[in-house]
Amino acid sequence: MKSTVWMADLRVNSQENLLQKLQRLLATAGIDGVVKDGDLTAIKLHFGEKGGHAFIRPIFLRRVVDQVKDLG
Repeated sequence: MKSTVWMADLRVNSQENLLQKLQRLLATAGIDGVVKDGDLTAIKLHFGEKGGHAFIRPIFLRRVVDQVKDLG
């Protein structure tokens, strides 16, 4: 089964910063079609590789959490 991969250009400009791009990316990817009112939702914070230090920064995670909360 093929999966759709969504990407965003991380370069910022005077019209759109990274947080705004993240919100647009979530909307374009259809988060409202995945998370429904009353769903129990887990949000992965890191990539899980042993000894890895890659994780989603809290400022970006807050935007994701807020959008999920807005969906119920």
